[in-house]
Amino acid sequence: MKNIRKAILISCIILIFLGIICFVVSFIPKKKQISDVYYESGFKNFEKIEVLKANEEPFTVYKDKISGISNVPVDDGLIKFLFNFVEKIKSDYIFSPKEDLNNYGLKNPCCVFNVSGPEEKFSLKVGNKTADKSGYYLIKEDSAKEKDLKIAVISSQMVEKILIGKLGYIKLRFVPYYEKTFGQDGQYNKDGVQKCVIKFNEINKTLNFETDEKGKFILKNDEKKLDKEKIKIVEKAPSYLIAKEVFCVNPSEKELKRCGLTSPKILAEYLIDDKKYCFKIGKIAKMDQLMKPKKDVNDSKIDVLKYYYFYVEGIDAIYIVNENVLPWLDIDLEN
Repeated sequence: MKNIRKAILISCIILIFLGIICFVVSFIPKKKQISDVYYESGFKNFEKIEVLKANEEPFTVYKDKISGISNVPVDDGLIKFLFNFVEKIKSDYIFSPKEDLNNYGLKNPCCVFNVSGPEEKFSLKVGNKTADKSGYYLIKEDSAKEKDLKIAVISSQMVEKILIGKLGYIKLRFVPYYEKTFGQDGQYNKDGVQKCVIKFNEINKTLNFETDEKGKFILKNDEKKLDKEKIKIVEKAPSYLIAKEVFCVNPSEKELKRCGLTSPKILAEYLIDDKKYCFKIGKIAKMDQLMKPKKDVNDSKIDVLKYYYFYVEGIDAIYIVNENVLPWLDIDLEN
């Protein structure tokens, strides 16, 4: 009997203790989830978004193009991201400001998006970064007219994807994915890199490559010698070609000449999956100094990373490309 009473007492104490814990926990503030919807449109057919970015000429983003850019491939993924963003804006949190909008950078915003569609039109203004740099202040223009003014804080990762300028929407990769394939009978399907001609204009020399019937990529110049690794790099080179940035669109003959692209340093012509590509490497656009790791106290060597003006025939733009994705520069034919 004594043991039963003791067990009941212990059970009561445990229940009281658990009750106290539950009571205390109920008063602990819950972490705010990053799922607040600041704005969601009931329509999915916005036609265009005018972008007014500080210190840049206004431009308009359509679902399949960018104003002022023609004969230049644009990044469909970035355009889709922008339209999805304005259709449903998710915020880290939403609040009613107690200060002037100028304190949030919303009177002179860094960027304004004028969104237009047949059923709805509005503007989004992006202001300053938050103190901890994790987000940006954003306001929908219509809400600024309401008494209950609301400002959203949107994550920096989301906002910075749409704060790019006009040239930022241009695609930086030139060649779609390709590979050499073989049929069930083992026969080469004559795809991937089929032919390649590299012209070194400064030394007036040319290399000719071709993929033979067995699918082997070979150098046809009998008088030249390149090791197997170099030949493999030449075959794979177009797949690594990604520009760092766009220098300009619709270049004039004067700009092409100034960048060394009317008489390029190297001209590389490829036939890939039955499509012709012609790449031109011009003058050095800029250089970055890179400090080499010091082997000893007195070692202070500085390495230089070069960027070249780059042009693809048929695309009306000049790019800037890192020398690391231009392996043709490393082919030595003088020795």
